[in-house]
Amino acid sequence: MKQKVMTVELCTVSADARTYYVAELMLPAQGHEIRDALQQVRFPEVSNTFHEISVLSCPVLPQLVGLRLDAPTVQELAYFANRVNDLPIDELIVLKGVFQRFVEDGSLGEVVSMKDLINMTYGLENVMVAANVTNDTALGQFVIENGLHQNVADVPDESVFLLDKALIGKLQRESDQGIYVDGLYVVTCDYEIPEVYNGIT
Repeated sequence: MKQKVMTVELCTVSADARTYYVAELMLPAQGHEIRDALQQVRFPEVSNTFHEISVLSCPVLPQLVGLRLDAPTVQELAYFANRVNDLPIDELIVLKGVFQRFVEDGSLGEVVSMKDLINMTYGLENVMVAANVTNDTALGQFVIENGLHQNVADVPDESVFLLDKALIGKLQRESDQGIYVDGLYVVTCDYEIPEVYNGIT
């Protein structure tokens, strides 16, 4: 049985604006669960009515709750939830990292495209991740130990103790557009959202 990764609210307003039909749907969902929720809100049977879909909760990507989605369909949200549910744990952590980066730097815009959201579940296996790196000091130590920066690598061994690990880590994180997630360090700078879903098929 698939684990539920998000809860959405479906809302339809009748043509005379006097009646609101509301239903909650936990995703991923089976076909009959989706049909039942759509029937509760008279959607899509009722034409010429206002309808809205909102994300009520998403423990994997909690920032989704505060974001506006660009005219999502139930089918798109169900597919997205299935994709998230099927991701291996390492790719799920990468998804959290790249999503956080896009939210923080404003790349997704004020209204998040469902196309981008779905496509963000692809290409995650190519993103570099470092284990046991949870803050700038630990990242600075990692940079020093692995000679990741030429200026640091040129420092004589007997003088390494003088280096400011936290500052080195901060500079590296900013360069990497790095995000700390669940005890790991995710390097997001080279990740670009692939176009697997074209918004139609």
